[in-house]
Amino acid sequence: WEAPPIADTSPIDTDLVLGEFACASVEQVGQAIESACRARREWEKVGWQKRVKIMRKAAELVRRSKFELAACMSLEVGKSRMESLGDAEESADLIDYYAAQMEEAGGFRRKMNKLTPIEDNTDLLRPFGVFVCIAPFNFPLALAAGMSSAALVAGNTLVFKPAQDTPWTGLRLYQIYREAGVPEEVLHFLTGKGSVIGDALWQHPKVDGVVFTGSKDVGIRMFKGFSTRWVKPCLTELGGKNACIVAESADLDAAAEGVMKSAWGLQNQKCSACSRVYVHRKVAGEFTAALIEKTRAVIIGDPTKRDVFFGPVINQKAVKTFERAV
Repeated sequence: WEAPPIADTSPIDTDLVLGEFACASVEQVGQAIESACRARREWEKVGWQKRVKIMRKAAELVRRSKFELAACMSLEVGKSRMESLGDAEESADLIDYYAAQMEEAGGFRRKMNKLTPIEDNTDLLRPFGVFVCIAPFNFPLALAAGMSSAALVAGNTLVFKPAQDTPWTGLRLYQIYREAGVPEEVLHFLTGKGSVIGDALWQHPKVDGVVFTGSKDVGIRMFKGFSTRWVKPCLTELGGKNACIVAESADLDAAAEGVMKSAWGLQNQKCSACSRVYVHRKVAGEFTAALIEKTRAVIIGDPTKRDVFFGPVINQKAVKTFERAV
């Protein structure tokens, strides 16, 4: 397999190549899954307390490197300084959250009631085995960290594929996990084209669970096709069309500010972005004028620069989506 590498270019300046990343083959996907499958029992035996300790260390490393990680995302995704730093902070918070879930539940092991004096009943949640984590470009650290840390702290081994547009940020997360103490056979990092290896990742018979953030079409197809012989967890976070309701009694300045920031943060490239607004007809004109005024004041340009709010969209396909919408 000698596919040309993926040239990771910055959407801010497409002549700027941030790095070149290998294009994994279907065979290499199989090798990673087989290795993760062999390691699953040993990772489970490590025990939840040690896994929690490793995850806490990973969160600490993210916070220690947050400015470097934010700079990386700003260059690779076109995020503003505020968005990039928020992404890095959220990554550490999510890792800590899942570690806390394990601690609060005592590793999800608890004694149950007895029906007779001679029995001993225990409720125990165990890891599924091998999880595949397919991350998006828009929150390449936070969503990747949230999905992957939940799987790892629960004792699953992991095959992690970042979005084709954001392999560098994905690699930094992988390096942080390894530095924190995740064994190499437990965590596998693959870069490549979704069109080539996407199906191979989730259709492999030794994959026990999938966690995916991306488009509705891909997510629905995955959800429908993943469980055939028995039910397996398929966790998907897909697109959204989020509405804001502006009532007659609303603080119109605050409403316009909130809608503007939600709609145009990260250039509208979020499942959580405000995509539609329902406004009471009596205040529609005033609200619209306020929203246009605030949008006109947005500074557009290189998002690595101070005070720039609105940067480029991720790639040429996204440009065409914007043009169609306009």
